[in-house]
Amino acid sequence: MEPNHLRMQLLSDDEMGSSKDWRKALRAQPAYRIVNRTIRGQTQFISIVAFIGLFVLIILYMFPRKGGSSGSVLRSSSYNYTYPLTSPIKTSSMHTFRIGVIADLDTNSRSDSDKNEWYSHFMRGYLSYSPTRHTVVVTWDRTSPIRLTTSYSHKGRGMELSELVVFDGRLLTFDDRTGLVFEIINDKAIPWVLLMDGDGKNTKGFKSEWATVKDEVLYVGSMGKEWTTPSGQLVNHNPQFVKTITTKGQVTHLNWVDEFKRLREVLGIYWPGYMIHESGVWSDVHRRWFFLPRRCSKEQYNESLDEHRGCSVLISTNEDLYDVKTTQILNSKPTRGFSSFKFIPSSEDQVIVACEPKNSTARPQLTSRPSQSTAKNTKGFKSEWATVKDEVLYVGSMGKEWTTPSGQLVNHNPQFVKTITTKGQVTHLNWVDEFKRLREVLGIYWPGYMIHESGVWSDVHRRWFFLPRRCSKEQYNESLDEHRGCSVLISTNEDLYDVKTTQILNSKPTRGFSSFKFIPSSEDQVIVALRTEELDGKTSTYITSFTIHGEVLLDDFYMSDLKYEGLEFI
Repeated sequence: MEPNHLRMQLLSDDEMGSSKDWRKALRAQPAYRIVNRTIRGQTQFISIVAFIGLFVLIILYMFPRKGGSSGSVLRSSSYNYTYPLTSPIKTSSMHTFRIGVIADLDTNSRSDSDKNEWYSHFMRGYLSYSPTRHTVVVTWDRTSPIRLTTSYSHKGRGMELSELVVFDGRLLTFDDRTGLVFEIINDKAIPWVLLMDGDGKNTKGFKSEWATVKDEVLYVGSMGKEWTTPSGQLVNHNPQFVKTITTKGQVTHLNWVDEFKRLREVLGIYWPGYMIHESGVWSDVHRRWFFLPRRCSKEQYNESLDEHRGCSVLISTNEDLYDVKTTQILNSKPTRGFSSFKFIPSSEDQVIVACEPKNSTARPQLTSRPSQSTAKNTKGFKSEWATVKDEVLYVGSMGKEWTTPSGQLVNHNPQFVKTITTKGQVTHLNWVDEFKRLREVLGIYWPGYMIHESGVWSDVHRRWFFLPRRCSKEQYNESLDEHRGCSVLISTNEDLYDVKTTQILNSKPTRGFSSFKFIPSSEDQVIVALRTEELDGKTSTYITSFTIHGEVLLDDFYMSDLKYEGLEFI
């Protein structure tokens, strides 16, 4: 007999009944057990939900969203958003800002007293903008311009500064000869980042022409035109690269060849026609890029004719530079071209102030063949523009292929863009395709070209903005290029596919944009830009202002017989 069976037999009937009742009670749980379990389950669920909610709140607190219309972009807790650097003076009818412009003295930048010193001029002044009257007045300090010096050069040339931009609380300027990015501290130029040409794998510096900030990153572009020989023959696409620079100095090289093509193709400019950019601005308000090309032409580049091809069009485009729109800018001087522009800060990015220099001598990057092959180049990056995007500084060259004076392709180095972090880390971005798209929107295809000296990223619009200095559907020709000034504002989205253009009235094809900025309080609706003219051995610079829709608020206002190529609110 089994032991368990024996034990069961030893139990009395009463004991057996009690045992059965006890087991039954266990199987049938009282109501209070169910209630307690339900409450316990709800408590656990509520605790989980509360924990998730607390976690989300912590994330939102640590990473607050930007204000304004660009609320989709997260702010970094470490990025310095101070802009302008000097607090503006505002009344109900007038907003007054501190501004500064930087000079590109080209071969005249070498000191007469010290053979190992190169210099530039930094001039300050005030810009007063009336939102109600829609007027702009510019005055300059009575003191002499500040002399910025350096001992850094490349083959006897240096301190040929092309742009001014505020990035992460720093005032930066760019040497388009050596590729150096300087920070201006206490009226001294301190080297910060070195940008190399094209994709960054070159020994030649990037020819920065324009710079703008987009999403805490600095975008720096070149002229956006193929590098060609003086007669317009394709050399390379280096000027069609764009550099992105983080606040740490990390540089990325973006190929904007296609982007620059789209910018010029919107004006019916196809290669060998060209468009030269020296100014580009990203607007956070519009989430678009804006460009004021310096030169543009449907004809092939010609060195002797280029100074009479000033561009007078404002180009805007979405972040990817595909939705391109244009606005004509009145300009009766074809020898003048935009060299820099900015939106007036309080204009909601509706009003632009720009520099428009004048010079008859063809730009050095287009007049001479590189001394070495494309793969082995000892020239520094020719910075033409710089801008801040997402805490990264982007420095670009002219965005045009490097060519011989007759337009023959040498390399694509000027079509690279450098990105620089605040720690000085540099990344080289191949922007060959991006620069192509920028010019192709104007109908400009190789061997046509577009030269950039100004580019700005707008956090408001989440778009890039460019004001090309030169553009032409014809092949580059050193003698003709100065007559191919561009008058279009190009804007494009982040990946430079949605390109739009706006024509800027300009009857002076010899003038081209060299720099521009959005007026800070304008929500990236108003641009102030520099236009320069180089004609018959003489140079001149003009400042102008207009909205992103092409409405001129300040016609070309003569500044100086020096060529100023950098503009910033300081």
